[in-house]
Amino acid sequence: MVRKKLIVHYNNLPPEVLEAIQKKYPLGWSNYVIKVETSNSNFFHAITVDYENISYLVKVNVKVDQVPKEEKEQIIPTAEINEEIEEVEDEPDSFPDDDDI
Repeated sequence: MVRKKLIVHYNNLPPEVLEAIQKKYPLGWSNYVIKVETSNSNFFHAITVDYENISYLVKVNVKVDQVPKEEKEQIIPTAEINEEIEEVEDEPDSFPDDDDI
């Protein structure tokens, strides 16, 4: 039997397929996301799930951690950091006696 293949966004899935995803990925699907490249040099992220006689390629949103431009501009230059560093001795000259504690 040949399965029908569909590409559907996660938000547009019927409840039965959402349940199938929960069964297939009980601990979450974030480690199973694949990158699918399209013919016009674009791409989307997806997971796969089979339900009845349909094989779904489910488009999912992926958050990519990026530093916002405002934060990049607020980075302190190295010269300013070095001026604020105080030298600290690695080891004290003596340790307190047990009686002092």
